[in-house]
Amino acid sequence: PTMSDSYRIPILPESQQLSLSNWQNWKSKIIAIVRVRKLYGHFTGSLTRPADASPGASAETRAEVVAAQQKWDDNDELALTIIITNIVDIASSGLNTDEGRTACQVWAQL
Repeated sequence: PTMSDSYRIPILPESQQLSLSNWQNWKSKIIAIVRVRKLYGHFTGSLTRPADASPGASAETRAEVVAAQQKWDDNDELALTIIITNIVDIASSGLNTDEGRTACQVWAQL
């Protein structure tokens, strides 16, 4: 795969991107890519976004939770971007990739 310079997103050659005829091959490659980046749990839903800190939590705990949530959000966006950028024709794919959708939600549509 080639890498997008700004975010280092692995992009498969167009001939290997998801199309109507190559689901199994594409799926295997995408899973390998996200596993090596420790993102596969975003596909399966086993990595969930950390809950908000309790109202009585210390400032330090709240800051740690916010940092963990931001890291989860960034990783989920990366996982979602890996899916989207490796589909030949996302517009006609029928995938709902609206803002707020998680990688798990989009993966489940495939």
